[in-house]
Formats: sequence, structure tokens, C-alpha cells
Amino acid sequence: MAQDQAAETARDNIPATGTDPNSVKQWWNGLTEAQQQKFIEAHPDRIGNLDGIPSVARDRANRITLQQAKQDLQSQLDHLGPEPPAKVADASGAVSNPAHDEWERRRALLQEQLTGVNAIDKRLTTKVDDTHPPTFLLGFDTQGNGHAIVAVNNPDTADNVSTYVPGTGARLGGIEGDIVRSDRMVASANAAQRGQNPKTTSSITWIGYDAPQSIVPQATKDTYAKNAANSLHSFETGLRATHEGAPSNNTILGHSYGTTTVGYAMRDKGLPVDNVVLIASPGAGVEHARDLGVDPSRVFVAKGDIDKIDMAPALSADKLASNGGNNLGSWYGFVQSPDHHLIHGRDPMLPGFGAQTIPTSPGTGHSDYWNPNSRSLKAMGEIIAGRK
Repeated sequence: MAQDQAAETARDNIPATGTDPNSVKQWWNGLTEAQQQKFIEAHPDRIGNLDGIPSVARDRANRITLQQAKQDLQSQLDHLGPEPPAKVADASGAVSNPAHDEWERRRALLQEQLTGVNAIDKRLTTKVDDTHPPTFLLGFDTQGNGHAIVAVNNPDTADNVSTYVPGTGARLGGIEGDIVRSDRMVASANAAQRGQNPKTTSSITWIGYDAPQSIVPQATKDTYAKNAANSLHSFETGLRATHEGAPSNNTILGHSYGTTTVGYAMRDKGLPVDNVVLIASPGAGVEHARDLGVDPSRVFVAKGDIDKIDMAPALSADKLASNGGNNLGSWYGFVQSPDHHLIHGRDPMLPGFGAQTIPTSPGTGHSDYWNPNSRSLKAMGEIIAGRK
């Protein structure tokens, strides 16, 4: 009897955030369907954001939380009160009103988050067709700038699974454009498989971390990447834990500062992925592709011909000295192999980094890699589909 009671108590306790996803999956499998539904309805915020819970259940829970957030954000906007005057008088004349500045900051954040919520809601409820596969909400909250994890197609049943980590400026309010990129990557992966026993592909937009919101000073710091490592590792481990059938071909893909986030997580935690794609990287925190913990032949890098990301300067004294010595050596013929460190590590585009270079179209700038019919989008699809 005591043993039965202990088992019942364990089922009633939702695992804490950070619990090993494999243990979470085991706990979830031990529940009846009625118990699972009870947890989804009573604690949607916890179930929806818990790695190791299957995607369908997370989606059901997060849809509840999304609608609650939509109502709450609108209510906060409605009750924000009248706009204070922009200026107030003091002895020196009219000056900015701190109350107005705070009111405007709060209004802008609420409106931006509501925009993001509406964009997700619209995508979730869009009629499924060839250009709009089913979408699953795997994570959501409005803390800080807000976070969301959106999957195009179900990663638990897909043969190919890609996680896309955006960089500087990533936040709930701007997620619509990132979901479009996921749609395009799925379409590109499908195109890469036409006539070749096509497999299903899921592409996930992962805004599960606090990304830097400014180039200077925030994106010059590696703390945002360091702070994301545990969350990204847990999420990727969860994808493996909940996947059904044969293991999927998993790709982690970062853009800009997102490559730094990916690199730090792989360097410090290790990620259970098969392929790594670093797009427009200011450095991934490592000196060589092999330091990412996967075969260097499965590490791919790209930088457009008009993308200036490689001008992000190294700031540490040792890397500045290394760059200076290499430049002098190249000028005087003593150094035959170019080497250069960017702000967050060695330039991944250099041959010495040891990665595979993927092509880009002429005129590719920092945000152009997902342009329709571009060489880079085609290459991403081939990698995600396991055709490259």
C-alpha cells in the first residue's frame, strides 16, 4: 500500500525545470491519458516548457498559455492609464518626464509582445497546405522580452529535425520573420529530396534564451551565449528523448550571435546533433570545428560577399596580438596560412577552422541567407535533409 501511495505521489509531482529530459519522458509515460490531460489543463505553463514532454502535449499546453497571455497583455495595455506629459518643468526649464519614459517603455514592450503572440496565433491557426505545414508551439512565456519555440512539422515524428537559433535582436515580438525562415528551410529540405524517397522534415525556431538586443555593447559580450547553454542542451536532449522510431537526422543551425550561442553550448555541454551550420558567425567560441564535438566534415559555415560580420573585431589582448602578428607575417611573407580572430573566436570561414563552406549568392548581406532561390537556402535544405 505504501509503495502504491509513493507511486501516486510521484505521478502528482511535475518534474522541476532542468530535470533530465529522459527522466521527464519516463514520468510522462507513467501517467494515464486522463492524468496527462489534467496536468496540461491545470499547469499548462509548466508542461508546455518542460523538455522531455512530447511535442503534441507541449503544443496543447502552450496554446492554452498563449491565449491566456493574449488576454493578459491586452488587459495590461487597456489599463496602462493615460499617457503622462512628455516634458515637465523644473528650474532649468522643460525636461524629459521620467514617468512618461517609463509609461512609453512599458507600452512599447506590451504592444510588441502582443504582436508576437498574434503572429504565433495566426501561424498556429493557418490552414495546413503545401506551403504551410502544421505548426507546434513547444515553448512560450512573456518573461523579459519574451521567449517562444515554434516547430514547423512535428519533430517527434520527423526524419530530419533542424533547430534554428537566431542572434542579436531575437525576441518574442519579432518571431514572425523567424518562423518564415523555418518554413523556407522545410521547403528547401523537401526540394532537396524530390524523387529520392523523401523524408519528413521539421524546422524549429528556438528563441528559448535571452538574446542580446544591441550590437554594442550587448552582442560584444559572451554572457548571453553562456547563459543559454543549459537551456539549449536540455532542449536538444529532449528532442532525442521524445522522438519516435529510428533516430532522426538532427541539425543545429545558428545565425550571427546565434552561432556563438550554439558554439558555446556545444563546447561546454555537448549537443546530441549530427550537423552544425554556422551562418554569418562572429565566432563560435572555439578555435577549430572539431572543438564543437562533432566530425568537422559535418560542420558547415557561410558568409555572404557583402556581409561585414567578419569585421567584428577581437577585443581580448591575446587575440588582438595574434591578429597583429598574423597580419604582419602575411605582409612580409612569413605566414602562409591566413588566420584571424573575431570578437567571439577564430573566424569560422578560414581554412584553418576546418569546416565545410557552403555557397552563397552574389549580393548576400547579413540577413539575406534565407532569400528565396538563394544558394545558401538551397544548401541549408540539403544539409538538413541529409543530402549534403
